Amino acid sequence: MIALTFGAPLLLIGLAAAGIPPLLHLISSVRAREQYFPTLRFLRLTMEKTARRRRLRNWLLLLLRSLALAVLAMAVAQPISEATGGWLGGSGQAAVVVLDDTYSMTATPEPGGESLFARARADASALLSGENKPRLAALTSASLTAGPAQLTGQLDLLRQDLAGAAVNFGPPSLTESIVAAVEALDAADSPDRSLYLLTDSQAVGLDADQIRSRLAGLDTQGMHVFVVRRALSRPANVGVTDLQLRGPAVVDAPVEIVATLTNAAPTPRNVEVELRIADAGSPQRIIRTLAAAGESGETAAVTFQHRFDAPGPATGEVRIVTDDDLPADNVRYLAVNVARRATALVVAPPRRPDAGAAFDPAAMLRIALDWRDPLADQDPWPIRTRNAQANALDPADLAAANAAFFAEVPAFDAPAAEAVADFVRRGGTAVFFLGPQVDAENYNTRFGGDGGLLPGRLGEAVGQVGVDAGATPVARLDVGDPLLCGLFDRPADYPTVLVQRSVQFERGMDVAPMSVNPAEHGRDGPGAHGKDARATAGRVLMELADGRPLMVAQPFGEGRVIWCMTTASPRWANLSTAAAGVFVPMVVRAALNAATTGRDALTVAGSAVAIDARPPTPETPLPPHVEVVLPPRGNGEQIVRVEVGEDGRARLTDTARPGLYRWSAETPDAQNLAGVFAVNPWGRESRLTSLDAPALRQRLIDAGFEHVYVGEDLDAVHAAARDRAIGRNWWDLLAAAVVVLLVAEALVANRCKARDLTPRQLNPTATA
Repeated sequence: MIALTFGAPLLLIGLAAAGIPPLLHLISSVRAREQYFPTLRFLRLTMEKTARRRRLRNWLLLLLRSLALAVLAMAVAQPISEATGGWLGGSGQAAVVVLDDTYSMTATPEPGGESLFARARADASALLSGENKPRLAALTSASLTAGPAQLTGQLDLLRQDLAGAAVNFGPPSLTESIVAAVEALDAADSPDRSLYLLTDSQAVGLDADQIRSRLAGLDTQGMHVFVVRRALSRPANVGVTDLQLRGPAVVDAPVEIVATLTNAAPTPRNVEVELRIADAGSPQRIIRTLAAAGESGETAAVTFQHRFDAPGPATGEVRIVTDDDLPADNVRYLAVNVARRATALVVAPPRRPDAGAAFDPAAMLRIALDWRDPLADQDPWPIRTRNAQANALDPADLAAANAAFFAEVPAFDAPAAEAVADFVRRGGTAVFFLGPQVDAENYNTRFGGDGGLLPGRLGEAVGQVGVDAGATPVARLDVGDPLLCGLFDRPADYPTVLVQRSVQFERGMDVAPMSVNPAEHGRDGPGAHGKDARATAGRVLMELADGRPLMVAQPFGEGRVIWCMTTASPRWANLSTAAAGVFVPMVVRAALNAATTGRDALTVAGSAVAIDARPPTPETPLPPHVEVVLPPRGNGEQIVRVEVGEDGRARLTDTARPGLYRWSAETPDAQNLAGVFAVNPWGRESRLTSLDAPALRQRLIDAGFEHVYVGEDLDAVHAAARDRAIGRNWWDLLAAAVVVLLVAEALVANRCKARDLTPRQLNPTATA
């Protein structure tokens, strides 16, 4: 909408001059006295026609002269066209301020200077308290932690909220906050509506297509968007953008702590990074060089090796020692509940007299679980192995174990089958290796059916065994599963598993077809700490080239059951010999993963955390609530009380700040529970990929806004609005129009006078 103003409005009084020509016409008009001459009636008719033509001609001249005077008066008053919409502020303006509170705003352009967030907060305060402050205003943030945008006239309350605003370390919701701001402005009854976006213009938080689709049906016409863009011109920053713990957190088990570093600087950076584990002595340090942002090598993985020597909560951090522009992403926290050494139970029938140790599946499993020299038994080892006879299986043996390996157990009676099911239901892991002695129908009866441990139906064993017999290779492995992931650097390095004979398996409805092969995952693929160990439950983990499943995993209660259709000995397959590089770590991981039943994930800020407050024994009643000590900020630590649900979990949503969250609970019978988990910044924010001013403006225009102004401060965006709103000063064009009108008037007047003269008057020398 365009408004017309005047540089010298008092000179508009000259418009009265437009009435001078009509006034002179009226004054000079003299009506002649009529005198009739009968003999001149034909002359009268001719004169009437001439008078009508002259009257029209005179009115045209009158109009041109009046218009020339009016345009001249408008010109000297200096008319100026301006776009309206509230950008000058004032009593009629409604404005919503969107404050970018993502942690990239904590960057400091100058060492020791104010952060981008502090400057943006100062801009918002100036807007809400200046001379042109709006009549109605609302304050929201990119993370929506400030709540929905609600217009109010109490600007002092908004300034108080602004003073307490803090940075959020979770994923940005800039799209959501812009939509919320437009919704608030759309509901306002003010004709002047403005949206102020105070941001460092990170590209990851602004989706034009999504904003446009969300704004469908809302009125953005005449709405002005002012973007105060605070950004680093040449960022010098390397951040820790991810942290993973590879391997089960069990006492004496080797684990890898892998930190991902990302360089956001336009030049290569040489950084020093260290790992600190609480109560673990001196930190480990590694120096790494990263390529410039946008080039190959801008991201690098740094791997630390560590062994936890005591059970219970363990904490640590990976920190970049080198200074840069964004200290907020220089540290990432680690918190795990280290489990006690795993106990693995090997259940097998008595060894056949004609079978040597090399063909004994139980012996192969025991070697895989602990391959050390017996003389080195005093060295630390994360797995304790126990043996049990299949025909005398004691439920107490299962209760004391984390994982149970069944090596060609021929059959199970009903009590033994129920004891195994109860063991898995309570969180244990059962691994069945089938073989020559197995009665498939007994397994189908004891473990099959709906809700059973067996997710399908076993059939007869097929295939020939012998030196001259053929073998079927395993064509696909689910290397995304925790049992198989990251064993080798390249998928081609996985040894080939050859199978001559195996038990047929008919999939149940809850077992998905095989869809993962080694080529789809590398060493840095799935399976890191923090992933659900049952992420591939109900899936085929190994599949033969002819499509038959060789290994199937299925969740059951709180535990997991794994079925292998061939034996653990080399009698039917090379799984435990030539393919030992797969077999041994798979067996070890099954035991260690079973021991880590209460892992605490490495949570991203802003995500809800489910705290497992279940007591170690099912008979113990649940605690009523959990008390969580939040990481310190400003005025110190804060304690939040969270109610425990019927499932034994307390869900904490206040995870805006990174750090270590310690929790405690007390059961009704006075048992104390405690734990810790880590919250870390959202990694992608570290890249500092800011949009420049033209690109940012274009993205907002693509989102559906017509009037977008971008500047480095409030004065700059308001100046841009004024420059864009003032179309031009029209007085020069109007002055030119006056000249044109005067020339036109002269031409019309002269032409009219020429038509009124007789031929003799036009040419006095001519003869009659």
